[in-house]
Amino acid sequence: MGPKRTQEAERRINIGSQFQSELPDLQDPARLEEEEEGASLVWKPWGDVETNPETQEKVRNLLHLASAKGGPGGRVNAELALHCLHEAQGDVLEAAEMLRAGPPRRPESHPLADYHYTGSDTWTPVEEQLFKEAFYLHKKNFRLIQKQIQTKSVSQCVEYYYTWKKKTRFGCTRPRLKQKKRPRRPDEEEEVEKLLGE
Repeated sequence: MGPKRTQEAERRINIGSQFQSELPDLQDPARLEEEEEGASLVWKPWGDVETNPETQEKVRNLLHLASAKGGPGGRVNAELALHCLHEAQGDVLEAAEMLRAGPPRRPESHPLADYHYTGSDTWTPVEEQLFKEAFYLHKKNFRLIQKQIQTKSVSQCVEYYYTWKKKTRFGCTRPRLKQKKRPRRPDEEEEVEKLLGE
């Protein structure tokens, strides 16, 4: 055993101006917006959305519509819905129409021109099945999962896993997969073989 500590550190509260931090002057938010170069506003609550419960309900319905699998444009997401709502200047019906039209085509100069919305990749049933089979074999080794799927990138496989793991519970063992496995149609079998290069 080491030597016992005979003196305990003295505890005290530091009082005085030398112990106080100096706060900068409050800056005018309007001036800050002017100073920010390269930043683009992609969402702002328009009109009475912050104060009117009826408008808030319409926005909630729009967000629900955006996340519904059978909704317009397939399964998009809340982020895209809010961006559409911003571009429609708060008009919920116009934003819903923009979602129905599918992913927006924006000019290259637009700040969201090359933006990737999480969960916006489409996966075929065959790719989903290949993912599940690879996941049971390789767990979270997404590089090996991607090699088995071949039509998706590693980042798409990671995104697929984390986006849908709450909605689709992957079983923990291989036997559960085999119990749930449905027989493939002949055209699916050919597509799987083509993807796997067999």
